[in-house]
Amino acid sequence: MKTTEQTPTDLAVDAAFSQMKRDLLGMCFAVPGEGNIIDTADPKSGRSHIQGENLEEIRRRYPAAVLMPLAEWLEAKTKAQDAPGVWVPVTEERFNEMLNVLPPAAWHNGAFLVGEASDHHAGTGRPRFTCYRERHGEFAEYSRPMTHREFRAEFGNCPNYYGY
Repeated sequence: MKTTEQTPTDLAVDAAFSQMKRDLLGMCFAVPGEGNIIDTADPKSGRSHIQGENLEEIRRRYPAAVLMPLAEWLEAKTKAQDAPGVWVPVTEERFNEMLNVLPPAAWHNGAFLVGEASDHHAGTGRPRFTCYRERHGEFAEYSRPMTHREFRAEFGNCPNYYGY
């Protein structure tokens, strides 16, 4: 039976895998905790790919910017994206407006995913959608975008229109 405790071998494998991701993905300029990176860094020059700036120059626009492994930034963004959300009440009008703006990406048990992705999951690349639900005449929006997998886990197995 597998336990939740990691053995020294597990830790070594995890560390090696993390290092491999860091080596493959390279470095980026980012403000920790922000939703997007500023730019990736050229491995030879250490300058940003888009503007050709070094960290000092980038900090003129983004004072809290750092140069960090892209894999580390992706791991932090993944954790933030996977944080539990809450259902926030909305009006019936808002629910219907979002239902009718585009064909839903998924629809089941009084809930739907808006037909266009809000963003993509940093860990898997899968699209995430704004989700609305109606229960007993009460309407709500989930506080963060949701993947199809999360939608099915919450509302039951259903077809989705994009094959995700």
